[in-house]
Amino acid sequence: MALADMKKHELMALCKEWAIEGVDGKTKAELIALLEADDRDIPADSKPGDGGVEQELAEEIIPSPDMSGFDMAMEGDEEFLVALFPHVMKREATMGDLNHYKLMLSSGIRDRAGVVLDLERSAEYRLANCE
Repeated sequence: MALADMKKHELMALCKEWAIEGVDGKTKAELIALLEADDRDIPADSKPGDGGVEQELAEEIIPSPDMSGFDMAMEGDEEFLVALFPHVMKREATMGDLNHYKLMLSSGIRDRAGVVLDLERSAEYRLANCE
């Protein structure tokens, strides 16, 4: 698998497996450069993190967001999302986030609990809450 084909969290896991330090806050391109500079071969038939740091992270218990006191029934999907993102993700929702989840909610693909679950299962949430 080529480094450019990997997702950022996979590149970070590979950096940690290879004991490459200073990867926090790096862009995907910077992570690729660090890995290429290390000059190791990635076995073509392996997935990054096989049996290593990524597996350990996946097995850790990542805390669910505390939804007590959060009004899941508030009026309006956009208002719900605008309130949800800082509560769960600790950041404001982007326009892309709002558009994506408003479409999911309005089309019935996800209900509000499903949106919370999507956010909780996101790489962003897991990376921020597993340290």
